[in-house]
Amino acid sequence: MAYIAGPVIREGTPLDPWVRQCYSIIEEAAGATRQRAAIPYVELSLERATPREFSAQILGRIRDARSVIAVFLPNDPSTPIECVLAVREGKRVLIIHQEGARVPRLLAGLPGVKTLAFEEFGQRRVFEQISIFLERR
Repeated sequence: MAYIAGPVIREGTPLDPWVRQCYSIIEEAAGATRQRAAIPYVELSLERATPREFSAQILGRIRDARSVIAVFLPNDPSTPIECVLAVREGKRVLIIHQEGARVPRLLAGLPGVKTLAFEEFGQRRVFEQISIFLERR
């Protein structure tokens, strides 16, 4: 199973179309590689959790995952933290970002982290890169 870090999908709240496209490609690649991707949908139990309970739940999910795929937006503070937690747990991390979005060097340079500029590769190549990432152990 791949843990997906990125903006949470909330009913009635608009989601950046690029993020929605990334989630769709991730789900397609997971299906093609016979894996499961945990897309971040809103969960009432997490919404009501204390900060300590929330952190414990997220860390547990990252620990249970084989790898982490992050959909990076510069104004989302949680995704980089989830990536750092994943690296601390020895997970491989793929950060997908829009061309021109600056992934902090400190994050991009961590062991096991790979970045992928969406527009540089195009939708088909992004699918291929995600599939390859998911198949690696």
